[in-house]
Amino acid sequence: MSDSDKHALRLGRNDILIGLALACAIAAAFGGVVRSGFIEYDDSDYVTKNPHVQAGLSRDGVVWAFTTLKSSNWHPLTWLSLMADTSVYNPDALERGPNPFGHHLTNLVLHIANSILLYLAALFMTGARGRSAFVAALFALHPLHVESVAWIAERKDVLSTLFWMLTLLAYAWYVRRPSVFRYSAVFLALSLGLLAKPMLVTLPCVLLLLDYWPLNRFASAQSSFFSRLHELAREKLPLFALAAASCFATVYAQNGAMPNLHQLPISYRLANAALSYLLYIGKMFYPAGLAVHYPHAVKETPLALAVVAAAALGVITCVAVLTAKRRPYLITGWLWYLGTLVPVIGLVQVGSQALADRYTYVPLIGLFVVISWGAADLADWKPAWRAPLSGAGLALLLVAALATRQQVSYWRTNDILFARVLEVTGDNVVAHDALGLSALARGDVTAANFHFGESLRIRPDLIVTLDNYGVTLTKLGKHDEAIAKFRRALELDPSCADAQNHWGRALFEMRRLDDAVMHYQEALKLDPEYAEALDNMGMALLAQRKPVEAVAYLSKAIAFAPRQAGYHLDLAVALDIRGDTEAAIEHAREANRLDPSFIKAREFLRTLHAEP
Repeated sequence: MSDSDKHALRLGRNDILIGLALACAIAAAFGGVVRSGFIEYDDSDYVTKNPHVQAGLSRDGVVWAFTTLKSSNWHPLTWLSLMADTSVYNPDALERGPNPFGHHLTNLVLHIANSILLYLAALFMTGARGRSAFVAALFALHPLHVESVAWIAERKDVLSTLFWMLTLLAYAWYVRRPSVFRYSAVFLALSLGLLAKPMLVTLPCVLLLLDYWPLNRFASAQSSFFSRLHELAREKLPLFALAAASCFATVYAQNGAMPNLHQLPISYRLANAALSYLLYIGKMFYPAGLAVHYPHAVKETPLALAVVAAAALGVITCVAVLTAKRRPYLITGWLWYLGTLVPVIGLVQVGSQALADRYTYVPLIGLFVVISWGAADLADWKPAWRAPLSGAGLALLLVAALATRQQVSYWRTNDILFARVLEVTGDNVVAHDALGLSALARGDVTAANFHFGESLRIRPDLIVTLDNYGVTLTKLGKHDEAIAKFRRALELDPSCADAQNHWGRALFEMRRLDDAVMHYQEALKLDPEYAEALDNMGMALLAQRKPVEAVAYLSKAIAFAPRQAGYHLDLAVALDIRGDTEAAIEHAREANRLDPSFIKAREFLRTLHAEP
């Protein structure tokens, strides 16, 4: 490293001021996230309907975090961080329900930390204070990063990036004076990052890029370029092995969430990947019409458009290679962008999105480096342009911050967010499903019926939508139509416990109790901790005049969902029929405590002469 690099490792007053400025700017642009709620898109899996997270940190929770593949991911550190939020901010979540404030606050703090650590990593590696600060500011304030910060389920994004930045800092420290101890710090930081999100599998390759520039480790009079490349790659073999292990675990965990080649042919995936690279660049420069979900518009992208996109990427890559000696930051920044997007560019498709803003959280850093160092080179070439370029840079950051504040406002509520998604993307099954679930939660069955109907119009084969639509039809009293939806869902996925449970509910309302019990049993075979199915089974057994068996199931339902007022009242009824009036009163009072507006609980207590 150069003398300027070594000097940069000693932080001064200006660096502290830059860090404070980044923190204040992020608080001003992103601060509204702490007033946002949960959304009907993965937040239920990660928090609101996850009893392990709501229970906070515990020994059982740690074991679950390291063994579960819930949400088609293996990211134990992410689960542990969400549990820690509950323990710190909302320790009585199981009693009072989850609170989004603490989860949002942690995401915001992590983004602030990531931005400051990015500045420090760039500074330590280059010694260029102004350019490093501009890169960090672009990262800190860009509206494309709102999704990663404002979405609680994306904790894995901001948390894994924290360890990405720590890995960069540890690597800069190692390069100054290589040792086993310092290399171990790099290995540990990368390991922790991979436990938060497998996005870091590309980081060993990024370290090779940084070896070229700005660390200049390829410069050696004794070795050729390729000999030095071999040496530096061999140095990182333990890191590559770690990344390979993470890839294996990820593919295993996400196998069920991957559309097959019939659904999304490889030709389409290649075309979509080429276009997505350019679309992300376009969104970087003009971040308008951002949405939490971009559906695949068509199954076949025009070949000519895909070829043009691929050619454009090839031309930019050639320019970067040809100018590598004069402008080495260009090849490093461009390949950073291309390489770090590979795991999420859609060649190995997970989920239903064509692209996603959250995928740019780390990759855009490469382009920000190109912009910052390129502008500085331009100012060096034309000193008269230095002041106008500085003014333009500040104006760009201000515009980015204002755009970010506006984008954050869409995340205030579930309905605002997904109404915005429909506005900017048109037909969108994820948005209709989220709005339908929100309508169901507030009892607006008509609106739910509309949104689920629209979702199935767009995609008739979506299992979760078929199930949700069946629930809606059941509430409308259209039991035969509802059962047809559940039957279709199970034809597509025989392991869908929800469809079995809800089919049983429709049959229960038709008073076909034996058939209902059979479907509840199937649901519980698929998911023994399914609280709603346990409660439904208990009520069906009670209707069959089997109060002892009913109490056993209803008690299990409360064990897995202790803050459900309705479950407590159901158990109270069963206990009363069994003759245990004292325990019945206790659970009815608990139901009333959990939901003071629960009229049925109050009426039940009156019948037992036990006013709440």
